[in-house]
Amino acid sequence: MWHKKSVWWILGGLGGSAIAIFALAKFSHWQRLRRYEKILELRAVQWSGKNLAGADFSRQVFREANLSEANLRRANLQGTDFSGAATNLIDTDLRQANLTNALLSYTQATRANFSGAILRSANFSNASLNGARFRDADLQGAIMIGAKLVAADFSELKHDPAYLDRADLTDTGITSFRDTRLCNATMTTGAISKQGCFWPSYDLKKAAQAQDWSWMDLLQAKQCPYS
Repeated sequence: MWHKKSVWWILGGLGGSAIAIFALAKFSHWQRLRRYEKILELRAVQWSGKNLAGADFSRQVFREANLSEANLRRANLQGTDFSGAATNLIDTDLRQANLTNALLSYTQATRANFSGAILRSANFSNASLNGARFRDADLQGAIMIGAKLVAADFSELKHDPAYLDRADLTDTGITSFRDTRLCNATMTTGAISKQGCFWPSYDLKKAAQAQDWSWMDLLQAKQCPYS
């Protein structure tokens, strides 16, 4: 009887120790994230492979940063700036992250995992996204003009992107997005799409929102150089 009680006492002690170690690890991770979040200048940080899951980096600037293979799962990255060819998001885990209005133009994000992420109105223009995964992501209003998306996974999207002009969609299996502007995009078979070429362009939409019609003056000047 005493022997059985001793065994249960030992097992109970081990279980309690395991719970305590797990809680301590979680607390250490939380403390580490809070320390990272307080850093004011994140440009060019070298955080390759770091565990940053659940961090709040909204409206931060990560230009020229190395976040390759980092874990940013469920992170708050709303309005965050990852733009520029020197920014490295290759093989980065961004599943379930919130990147609403984030800037990723020209970013190197080959094989990045955006599965389940909120990418509303995110700007991926001219980004390198070959092999990236967007499974079950929300791309409503996203701009992917000129993006390299060879073999990217767009399965089960919640919402389609708004602009894919001149994007490379080779080997994605995508033949069309119903309401997406695909003007001069390369489709999965290599065919060039003309879908949306007569729809308002992204630049025109921005000009209308800013009530900036100077582009019309330039167009008129080209047409009538002696006027």
